[in-house]
Amino acid sequence: MTAADGSRYAALLNRFGPSHKPGYAEDKIGMLLRGLLQRGIDDGTFRSDLTLEDLAFLLGCLLQATARATAEHQAGAEKAAALVTSAFLHGTENRQDASAQDQG
Repeated sequence: MTAADGSRYAALLNRFGPSHKPGYAEDKIGMLLRGLLQRGIDDGTFRSDLTLEDLAFLLGCLLQATARATAEHQAGAEKAAALVTSAFLHGTENRQDASAQDQG
């Protein structure tokens, strides 16, 4: 949805910086995303060298890039969503576990 409505959400995504005071909806979404990311850390899905703050920052940057790409017509919604999903999931995955699964 963010990718498809990039121009509409670009300003909102830019507001997630350190000086922004989020409202209830932003707090709730942030809490849910952080919970999801923390579960990935806890179950070993994500690389051990990435903290919750690292993952949240990376995901936020990728979402901003997705919104910008669609707003500026650099990529369609599907392509932008696929790129951000691939970049985040494959760039943050615990490759040791992935390698063991491929060999097993």
